[in-house]
Amino acid sequence: MPKVVDHAERRRVITEAARRVIVRDGVAAATVREIAREAGVATGILGHYFASKEEILIETHRMAFQSVGERADAKNVDTRGLAALRVALYEALPLDDLRRDEAILDLAFWSQAIGNEELNKVRRESQRLARFWWLRMIADARSAGEITMLRDDDAVVDWIVWLCDAAAVSAVLYPEEWSPARVQGMADSFFEILQS
Repeated sequence: MPKVVDHAERRRVITEAARRVIVRDGVAAATVREIAREAGVATGILGHYFASKEEILIETHRMAFQSVGERADAKNVDTRGLAALRVALYEALPLDDLRRDEAILDLAFWSQAIGNEELNKVRRESQRLARFWWLRMIADARSAGEITMLRDDDAVVDWIVWLCDAAAVSAVLYPEEWSPARVQGMADSFFEILQS
């Protein structure tokens, strides 16, 4: 009787392997052969689950992006308003090894998306979904009277996106200067501005 393979689980194992290779060795080292070796499967197996390395990279990006939202949503089950926004922002910032690895993945994806329209489209879609997610929390905090600054909600999201992107670059490239405490301090300053 042939072995039953859980396709979703096998895809997850492959994308996790790709994540480890990219974080450890960089996106250039994430060849199909190296990803297969890291996943503990034959190179030919990857072709049954992904059409190309690009598709693996897209799935790895989506997995990391989704992970941030799932963690924040799980922690915010009973939290609303500005407190929920703070939890979500902390989850999106490189404040520990897991979130720093996610920042590395994001930067690696950026580098590939610069000259690749398909990857760029995936990144833009991630940004669109993130903006909707942030806007929902900002509107909730504003309706509770917790955000008092006069800038409109879209401008607040712009600040969040810039803060997340700048924190990722700084923490990955200059970890000695941009410790998790310093990054969190910048986020806390942002929340003070929201209430000014």
